[in-house]
Amino acid sequence: MDFFTKLLNSRLGYLLEILPFVFIVGAAYEITRGIKLRRHGLGRDNPWRGAVRLLCALYFAGLFALLWVPAGFWSQLPQWLRYGWPVSCLGQMFTGVYNFDVQVLDIINRSSAGSFTLFMLIGNVLMFIPLGLLLPLRWPKLGLVGTMAVGFAADILIELLQPIVGRAFDVDDIICNTLGIAGGALIYLLLRGLFPKTIRKCKGDMENGKA
Repeated sequence: MDFFTKLLNSRLGYLLEILPFVFIVGAAYEITRGIKLRRHGLGRDNPWRGAVRLLCALYFAGLFALLWVPAGFWSQLPQWLRYGWPVSCLGQMFTGVYNFDVQVLDIINRSSAGSFTLFMLIGNVLMFIPLGLLLPLRWPKLGLVGTMAVGFAADILIELLQPIVGRAFDVDDIICNTLGIAGGALIYLLLRGLFPKTIRKCKGDMENGKA
């Protein structure tokens, strides 16, 4: 049990905590999708389009788990189920912390910057690359400008809600996340130029209809 707790409290555990949410949402999506296809008699899904939709569902589930689920959720869940959710957690949820100081370049250049701080900065960039890539695949009408606009709006909303779930609003996060969205959009443009037929398949409708 101690090993399990230590694992969940480590950096690896920080990432592993998203897996249960991803599995649950993925299974629920596939079940409901299959029911919808059969109910409307649409035949089987375009596999490329279906893969994009599934990836979107998995990504948003993982993003929700990373950004809005309290740290150590799964390690504390057995105790909460047995003894109830402690009222003291409410005080930890509403931090009210809003940081508007831009420190990205300072943190990168500062030799004394902790490895965890750099890990979080890089993670904030990487975490939003899939958003910039998946948005134009899932909703082709958005285009590049629409992808950046929707991604930036989602980023702002996420950050504004952070202090309500025990985290903090940080303008550095917005900068890193936006860089990630732009990077994902550029990857999309690159893939569209290199593999236009595959990208069109990913955007395609159902083989026997739309859903």
